[in-house]
Amino acid sequence: MGTGTDAYNTANRIYIDGPGNRFSIGDALTFDGTDLSLTGTVYATAGSFTGNVSAGSGNIGNWNIVAGEIAYGTDIVLDATNKRISLNAGAIVFGYDAGGTGLHGVYLDANNYWYSSGAFKVYADANNYIDFDGSTVDINSTNFELSTTGISLSSAGKRVTAGTSNTIVIMDGDEGI
Repeated sequence: MGTGTDAYNTANRIYIDGPGNRFSIGDALTFDGTDLSLTGTVYATAGSFTGNVSAGSGNIGNWNIVAGEIAYGTDIVLDATNKRISLNAGAIVFGYDAGGTGLHGVYLDANNYWYSSGAFKVYADANNYIDFDGSTVDINSTNFELSTTGISLSSAGKRVTAGTSNTIVIMDGDEGI
C-alpha cells in the first residue's frame, strides 16, 4: 500500500486514497473518483451496462466491429462509411430462395440493379439483358417475343404482324407486306 500523491497510478504500487475517492493498482487499473480505467482485456461471464457503450473495434457474437462497419463475415455488412448495406457478399436478396433454387423474390448485385436515377439493368448473360440508362432502352436476347392487341413480333418465327386481323405481315424476307 502506498500513500502520498506520487504513488497513484504508479507501476508496482497499490494505492488507496479514501478522502480523494481514488485508487490504483499499478498503472493498469485506476479509479480517479469518476472514471475507472483498465489496461488489458476484461473477461466476464455476464454483464449489464446502462448509458453509452462504445467500441472502435472488436467482435460480439461473431459480428466484427471496425471503424464505420459492423459485419458478420461477408454475409451481412452494415457499412456507414460507404452508406450501404451489403448482404450475401455484395448482393442483396429479398424473399425465399431469391437468386437460387426456386428463384422467388428479388436479387440485386453488380449486374442487376435499379438506381434512384431510374436507370436499371436486368442481366442473365452478355447475350440476354435489358438495360435502361435513363433515356435509352437496350434489349438483347437470343429469342424475343412481343405480343400485344395490335402488334406481334417473334424473333424465333422471324415475323412481325400488325393490325387486329394481322393484316400487315412482314416475314423473313421471303414474304412481305
